[in-house]
Amino acid sequence: MGKDMQRALLWAILFTSCFLLWDNYQVYKGEKSFFHTEAVEQQAVADAASSVPTGKDIDATVPSAVAVKDPVVVETDRMKVTFDREGAVIVGTEMTLIPRQADWTEVGLAGLILDRKPAENLGNVDLLEITKNRTYVAQSGLVGGNFPNHKDQYKLVSQKLSMGDADKLDVIFEATKGGVTVKKTYTFNRGHYGIDVSTEVVNNSGAAIQPSAYYQLTRDGGKPEGESSMYSTYTGPAFYSDEEKFQKLEFGDIADNSASFEKFTNNGWLAMVQHHFVSAWVPANGEERENYAREVSKNLYSVGTLVKLGTIESGKSVTDKAVLYSGPQDQDRLEQIAPGLELVVDYGWLTFLAKPIYWLLSFLYGIVGNWGWAIVLLTCIVKAILYPVSAAGYRSMARMKEVTPRMKQLQDRYKDDKQRLNQAMMELGATVCLPNGAPQCQRCPAAFLCRAHREGTTGRIPVKAPKKPRRVEERRVYLLFHKNAVALRRRSPKGLLAGLWEYPNELSDSPDPLKEWGLEPESLTLAAVGKHIFTHIEWHLTALAGELPGDRLPPGWVWADLSQLREIYALPNAFQFAAPAVERRLTEARPEGGTAL
Repeated sequence: MGKDMQRALLWAILFTSCFLLWDNYQVYKGEKSFFHTEAVEQQAVADAASSVPTGKDIDATVPSAVAVKDPVVVETDRMKVTFDREGAVIVGTEMTLIPRQADWTEVGLAGLILDRKPAENLGNVDLLEITKNRTYVAQSGLVGGNFPNHKDQYKLVSQKLSMGDADKLDVIFEATKGGVTVKKTYTFNRGHYGIDVSTEVVNNSGAAIQPSAYYQLTRDGGKPEGESSMYSTYTGPAFYSDEEKFQKLEFGDIADNSASFEKFTNNGWLAMVQHHFVSAWVPANGEERENYAREVSKNLYSVGTLVKLGTIESGKSVTDKAVLYSGPQDQDRLEQIAPGLELVVDYGWLTFLAKPIYWLLSFLYGIVGNWGWAIVLLTCIVKAILYPVSAAGYRSMARMKEVTPRMKQLQDRYKDDKQRLNQAMMELGATVCLPNGAPQCQRCPAAFLCRAHREGTTGRIPVKAPKKPRRVEERRVYLLFHKNAVALRRRSPKGLLAGLWEYPNELSDSPDPLKEWGLEPESLTLAAVGKHIFTHIEWHLTALAGELPGDRLPPGWVWADLSQLREIYALPNAFQFAAPAVERRLTEARPEGGTAL
């Protein structure tokens, strides 16, 4: 067996091993094996329970796959939307303009190799749905009292359920409970996947009420059916707010209560994201709300937001508005609905490159009206941008053609001694272009190609940029004590020492920071002086110590005793200059058997 055949066989074995490892990893994650043809049953069933986090006493369930009696089906120019009269919730959205695609193993070369063919009629894409393999619904209602929620029967008020040639269609449901009437109006607009949802609350109970409206999406944790196993895309919840921006949540983190997201805000949205599609609730901007995410039952999850409607006197009414989007991840549409909603489009780690290219491609399509010509124009633009790099490569190749005869001379001279030839080439680089000495151009066979040699500038090249001086910052560090603990705060998640704990500090020329923090220590005394040098910044630090009369601290600050400083709150080296003063004070103040606040 020749060496080429051995090399090919080794590559084949390596590729097969890697593929089998990858396939086993897919099975380990709960995905379908490449060699497995039967559909995997989802553990979440449609009769699992979902609930609102601040309404633990409210029985909120998802209707079972066979128990949606007398559904209300609404047809628009883009969707077929199915409502359940129980709760007036949306249990189905069929994308009538988007056909379902065959599995990649059933088409093309893979289909020929595996001898598989797609079904003749795959139907359209269903996003929200309740089946034996999928639970995915959009719910809303009231909590805070004996009010209608998505467990109560609603009456269909509207007569028209098809948009037809109209530009808008209103579908109205109504329910009354405990003297409180809820009127839900779903407004569908031609050419849009977004649904305007208006919730009017009329109080005829004879007493003032303080309800809260909730908007939630409930979904099982499975991947979309038919998704290719050759690549991995994100499936799961996401929140957005002006404070924390775009935050993805893993289903596993929700299950073990470790998911991190902005819970209290007055802006943003929540969504369920999957490959190519998204469902999102967008409440009115400026409303105080509480976001939540929880595992309702095994492999069934609910994410939502709770909006306080304030006090509604008897005989009065309040209307709350939100937008429910359920459709494809069309960046232009999503940007129009809410800031940041376009971020659900998952480009992966190439987002920085793919997003501007997509924008340019869409812009070109808007000009020529044809995706094929848009791609041709995009290719020409990319070629033009990369022309300087390509031209430099071509010039380098041309110069190599000139130097090739010189290199051939060396090869002919040492044709019988390859070791000597390699040594000569290395010696050439080591002796004629010295990093800390004068270049010996007279000995270099490529000197005729050197521009610096021709222009007589070899002694000035390369030019080293001068080092920038460090910026010096004078900072005051405040050692604020109460009983046997010292105050700490966490630094910003971005920038220098991002996310680390520190003693409160500010620039020395800042206005009174203690007043800004709302703190009034009894007195301040000089505790320590230090200096710390970073790459581009130099801190001159002055530590001032003082006692606080109470244990109240600004939000996000903590009290830490001596043991917690050593075991939990690791401080950066920049603040170690104050450690002796802090340790001395906490050691003196620590009572026998005492603990931190």
